[in-house]
Amino acid sequence: MDILITILVLCGCLVLGYLLGSISNGIIIGKIRTNKDIRDYGSHNAGGTNAGRVMGAKWGIIVILLDMLKTITAVLTSYFVCKYSGVAQFTVFADDVTEFSELAYILASVGAIIGHSFPIFFKFKGGKCVATFAGIVVASSWVSLILGFIVFMLVLIIWKHVSLASMIGSLSCALVSIVYVLLPFEINSLFMNLAPASWYYVALMFGATIYLWYRHKANIGRLLRHEESVIDITKKFKRNKAKANVNTND
Repeated sequence: MDILITILVLCGCLVLGYLLGSISNGIIIGKIRTNKDIRDYGSHNAGGTNAGRVMGAKWGIIVILLDMLKTITAVLTSYFVCKYSGVAQFTVFADDVTEFSELAYILASVGAIIGHSFPIFFKFKGGKCVATFAGIVVASSWVSLILGFIVFMLVLIIWKHVSLASMIGSLSCALVSIVYVLLPFEINSLFMNLAPASWYYVALMFGATIYLWYRHKANIGRLLRHEESVIDITKKFKRNKAKANVNTND
């Protein structure tokens, strides 16, 4: 009976993640604002970057934040329910609630990734999971969040490719997760928001990173051919500086 309840609860976390992940905010907002399916334009996916191309940068950022939020909701709900509801005592993890709750949020994360890529509500055609990956990092580790953001911004500023910045940023989070588990427990736990990192977490980070890279296979091809689209986020600051100089001269 314990095994059955364990399977049902963990599968429930996976399903929760999948259903929340299937909420494609880019498609929903695109329909509301333009009465169009953003998957018919640009890169033909439902992610925030393509939403920005179709509806403008502001709406792209909103889509990214909402896609992160749905993932964070799935992760935190699964973790806290399994850790504090008392359901753990009826499972094979009755003596290790920490491991049980960690497995719960990891499976919810996997579900969110699958749901975002193949949303059941939108004909199984979704995004590339960058915002989903970011949501997992936000929920699980504040250190990885800072590191991933810094790496992402540096790559974006230097090479001006969102796809490349996303891939390298995700890889940095995966690599640092190995460092966490090799550190003493007391230090490891300081770097994490929820359960201390374990090899389950490392597997999640590397699995999600490999999958994210796979979803960007077309982008990788364009990068190698020097055909990938460029986004120069420093232009706005340059324009503002130029305007300030003109005003000063006047």
